[in-house]
Amino acid sequence: MREIEIGWLSLLTAFRAAREKGVDPKSSPVRVLAARMSELTREFSGDDQAVQAILADAYHAGAGAAYGLDASLMDYIKRASQG
Repeated sequence: MREIEIGWLSLLTAFRAAREKGVDPKSSPVRVLAARMSELTREFSGDDQAVQAILADAYHAGAGAAYGLDASLMDYIKRASQG
């Protein structure tokens, strides 16, 4: 569990850096980050869609603020994930 949290924190830092540099969220390097985040989320949730929905709702409600995950960064990650 701790390894997943560390992985998420590392990914959030990488997403934030890419966004601040103006890297297109549809670019290959950012899409690789999005794919890794999806992998970690599936690993954490046991690939349970209901758990993933609860996590998404919690982050949209502000649970990610402690990690620097604000609405702007969530939007950037969402755009990277949408292919």
